Formats: sequence, C-alpha cells, structure tokens
Amino acid sequence: MPLIQDENQPEIIAELKRNRELLEKIYAATFATNRYIFWLKIGAILKIIMVVGALIIFVIVFISLGPDLKKAFDLYTGQNLLTE
Repeated sequence: MPLIQDENQPEIIAELKRNRELLEKIYAATFATNRYIFWLKIGAILKIIMVVGALIIFVIVFISLGPDLKKAFDLYTGQNLLTE
C-alpha cells in the first residue's frame, strides 16, 4: 500500500520535529521541578524533626533538672517560689 504524498507533508514533519523538541524541553523542566519539590519536602521534614527533637530534649532536661531548679530558686530568692 503506497503512502499518499500530501503537499503539506514537509510542513507536517517539520511541525512534528518542533513538537518533539518542545516535548523534550517540557520533560526536562518537569524533571527539574519534581526534583526541586522533592528537596523541599525533605527540608520540611528535617525542620519538623529538628523542632520536635528540640522540644523533646527540652522536656527531658527540664524534668531532670526539676529538683535542682527548686533548690536554685530557694537559694537565690530566699523563699520557696514554687510552693507559694
């Protein structure tokens, strides 16, 4: 079955090549955007871990220093501020 030669065939081939080039550029831009969004998500997760980790460490240290803090308040103020 022979191919039908159309007078617009060279224009169609040129347009298909142009579309292919544009498609490759869009693919490259999409890949870069996806990689950027991935690293933004990693950064957000690390920020959450740092904040939660700092809060957990603060609570652990504050609980372990609780009796010592009461003694320090008594020593420097001359009165028991925590029971008044």
